[in-house]
Amino acid sequence: MVQFQYMIEQNNCISLITFKRRDKPMTYGITISDITFYIYDAESGDEITNDDGSAKTFRLKDGVRFKPLENLCEDMDMDMLEEIKE
Repeated sequence: MVQFQYMIEQNNCISLITFKRRDKPMTYGITISDITFYIYDAESGDEITNDDGSAKTFRLKDGVRFKPLENLCEDMDMDMLEEIKE
């Protein structure tokens, strides 16, 4: 059997994707496409907001590696996911 393996790093999450010959099923890896964070006042628990009242959101800066996010998808499988249809 011919197979190719690629290690992909995307959005601070590393996935191993195995592509097998076309007559065999593919093995898929799961990774994070987008993740956002918000901050809050640690004493009151209130979100920090923009002038319009919406929560301020943040992303990791380009090039920042945060190891716990790399392991976030480790125990996931395709049965846990639902496709987003726009």
